Amino acid sequence: MVSDEQLIEDLQQFAEELGKTPTYAEMRSNGPWSAYTYQRHFGSWNKALEAADLKINKYISKEQLIEDLQQFAEKLGKTPTCEEMRSNGPWSGTPYGKHFGSWNKALEAADLEINQEKYISKEQLIEDLQQFAEKLGKTPTHAEMDNSGHRGVQPYYRHFGSWNKALEAAGLEINEERDISNEQLIKDLQQFAERLGKTPTHAEMNNSGPWSGTAYEKHFGLWNEALEAADLKINRLGPAELAGTGEEAYGAGYTAARDAVLERDKYKCRVCEKTDQLHCHHIKPRRTFDDVSKSNTKDNLITLCASCHQTFEGKWQDANPDEFAENAKQQL
Repeated sequence: MVSDEQLIEDLQQFAEELGKTPTYAEMRSNGPWSAYTYQRHFGSWNKALEAADLKINKYISKEQLIEDLQQFAEKLGKTPTCEEMRSNGPWSGTPYGKHFGSWNKALEAADLEINQEKYISKEQLIEDLQQFAEKLGKTPTHAEMDNSGHRGVQPYYRHFGSWNKALEAAGLEINEERDISNEQLIKDLQQFAERLGKTPTHAEMNNSGPWSGTAYEKHFGLWNEALEAADLKINRLGPAELAGTGEEAYGAGYTAARDAVLERDKYKCRVCEKTDQLHCHHIKPRRTFDDVSKSNTKDNLITLCASCHQTFEGKWQDANPDEFAENAKQQL
């Protein structure tokens, strides 16, 4: 995973090449890293600029946003969608939402025809998808539709839930995931994370992503290794543990101890090696300690998935993590 220091150095070099502070759009389109990477590491694009000692881009006016939107529409030969602006436009869709209240209100201010994609029927989407497949002579990939298709992939997500479900509805053969390149998988994973506004879980990728989580495991070995390759923050805990856990219930120092144990165990279950819905299990129960904080030692904590946690709860309470894992594996 790239360090903050490397990101700052690359941002400064890119600014030197441009001869000015790069905008968010310039970093997204031509920079050494995606602008989203800087948002994850520093909290916002402007905070990244501050960390790199670069002058923050000045407040953009409504007039400039309208002019840039009109020029982008002229370049495309049509009204851009919000997704097209975010992916390839001079600005993200966010400043338009902030200045005008919504994307459609920004289009009205620029005298552009409002996109009607959200009102399009499933039948029309299927017909367009089938025609695009016929033009290509094969089932279009998620990336091909996003880059060259008439509507992009977003309306298909909205109507069908995932790209593969849209293909099934159109009677098209699902793309063979083994044939997709690592580079394309990483790009699609980063775009999916940007659409969600967070690192997707393995289950979210399976349910709504452009490819299955299994495809990433085939190419990268583990889901978390795919996340690392895409420079995305690793999902540390599943929703079952997040509900009701914290310093009050688990004692002072639990959060830091939990994170250290997850890192020690390489963010995978020590028994079955699954990488999603991870829990930090107390081998010797917390209730047996006179002070619950004393239960939060690395020798008493082990990473388990939700299933293994339920299966082996209360077992081998005097074991260390290595002994616990070995005992559990023998019972699988």
